[in-house]
Amino acid sequence: MRFFFILLFINVVIAQNKFENDTIFIWNKFENVGWNQFLAKEKTIQNEQLGAEIASSLSIFPNNINCKNIKDIKDIKICAIMHKYNSWAFVKTNYSLNHEQMHFNITELFARIIRKRLRLMIEGEQECDLEVLTRIFYEEEDKHWQMQFLYDKETNYARDETAQEKWNNKINLLLDEYKDYELNDFNIDDN
Repeated sequence: MRFFFILLFINVVIAQNKFENDTIFIWNKFENVGWNQFLAKEKTIQNEQLGAEIASSLSIFPNNINCKNIKDIKDIKICAIMHKYNSWAFVKTNYSLNHEQMHFNITELFARIIRKRLRLMIEGEQECDLEVLTRIFYEEEDKHWQMQFLYDKETNYARDETAQEKWNNKINLLLDEYKDYELNDFNIDDN
């Protein structure tokens, strides 16, 4: 299942380490997802045999960029977002929550990869071009979904505990490999 790409229009103003509201949760290293964030109503659940499903996506904050001024690209925030009202759970165990957290961590991994590509673009003093930014985003978003599907296939939706442990290690190693591209703070004005 492919979730919607959200391109949000937001002004960057107030500093904070965590941003959350009643519909989304932005990935951060200080807090994992919890069952209280899986808020989808039963009628929206499509496959109860899976046990749980996290709805996550990559998002860009803000998108109102002045490409004539290269410094504006530095203000772009690429975020891994959990959509609470599209995330659901029937089986609420620590093991299944870990599986869903790893899905969210994969989303964060690709947010970091995009951040790296943008930083390299800035350091290379390439022209700020919204078309290039969009192409980078969609290239990595496609790889992101390929990895999400492979993760579920190889772990058999968390049923294969050995494969799950291998993926846990793989995802954690990749996050560590891209730790220099972690989003350390998030500035947002929600007015």
